[in-house]
Amino acid sequence: MDNLIRNTTEYALHIVNAYMPESDREFTVIDGTCGNGHDALALAKMLWPSGYLEGSSFKLYGFDIQKDAIDNTFDNLCQGGFGQALESGSIKLVHDSHENIKMHLPGGGMHSYNVDIAVFNLGYLPGGNKEITTNVSSTLDAIASLLEILNKDGLISITMYSGHEAGAKEKAELLAFAQKLDSRIYHVSYISMINQQKNPPEILLITKKK
Repeated sequence: MDNLIRNTTEYALHIVNAYMPESDREFTVIDGTCGNGHDALALAKMLWPSGYLEGSSFKLYGFDIQKDAIDNTFDNLCQGGFGQALESGSIKLVHDSHENIKMHLPGGGMHSYNVDIAVFNLGYLPGGNKEITTNVSSTLDAIASLLEILNKDGLISITMYSGHEAGAKEKAELLAFAQKLDSRIYHVSYISMINQQKNPPEILLITKKK
């Protein structure tokens, strides 16, 4: 096994993997920030470790506000062997802000549709325009809406980057928001690489207790 604690993104995905189902049942995963599709491919491999199965009850939704990110994720998933899952709708990529996640789930937000796992890897698109970043307003809206429809024992994993101005603000407000969550309903964990320099990525985890 790789030294997971050295790579924040891999560390977050390792934790997410522990929340994946052991058998096929209705189970919905959200990638709230597609980027170049690395997380989406990792999540697809967790859901279908032996390859995609037609008729599976698993669903994976990916969101990004940049069309390049959606295209890159589509290509990455196809190259990774999940073209059939995209064709069948088991994996759906949505060119929209993650604050509108509920609108794109079955029912269009008109009734409850529960989610089991949501993953956010914040910041800007690697290799893209660094001026286009996730922002605190849409991110908070996305997290708040997902908490409403998160299943019991579900997980939201958020990788935060405070090395740029927008990211520092986003991290501060996310932590403030998370600290105020009702401890009777949610359990929150914050992972920080406290001896590293240059603002390394940090992980915020929220799970629903009931």
